[in-house]
Amino acid sequence: MTLCTYSEEKLSRAISAASRRQILRLLAENELTVNEIAAKNSMSKSLTSKHLTLLYDLGFLEANLQPPYKYYSLKDNRLKTLLEEYDKTISSLSSTGLAEIQEEKLSRAISAFSRRQILRLLAEKESTVTEVVSYTKMSKSLASRHLKLLYDLGFLSANVQPPFKRYSLKIPQMKTLLEEYDKIIGAT
Repeated sequence: MTLCTYSEEKLSRAISAASRRQILRLLAENELTVNEIAAKNSMSKSLTSKHLTLLYDLGFLEANLQPPYKYYSLKDNRLKTLLEEYDKTISSLSSTGLAEIQEEKLSRAISAFSRRQILRLLAEKESTVTEVVSYTKMSKSLASRHLKLLYDLGFLSANVQPPFKRYSLKIPQMKTLLEEYDKIIGAT
């Protein structure tokens, strides 16, 4: 397995869809063909091929041609670790009484660069909207929208002490997930 540095955009694209995450999970365990992946995921061969092509083109997979089959595998084991942390985060959501927060909500929370910036900040310290704006350099309006979304998805707590509203990370496991994410993109 080759260690690579991926762009944050590429990593986000690779793990943004549940079907791609499931393909990556399967390939973290075994080298598989398109047909094997399609069967294990109850997905059409055509859709599986499209996902594999995208993941390959993004640089996350290796392909080993053994006629008449092409076997796919992960290019980098850090993806396996990231997916394990993703799954631990989902489990921690359920164990804290937040079972209604599904995997797709987690994907939505971390799919945008701006939200990942906010989550990284809040993983380190409780912050106001103004502090988020200062850290991320985004507009107050955009920062407020992202904070509201993350709060509505159940990932943030808000502590109101007039005249301030301070946000903090509600799910401690998110910090570990973001650390694994950063390892893959070469931020750490």
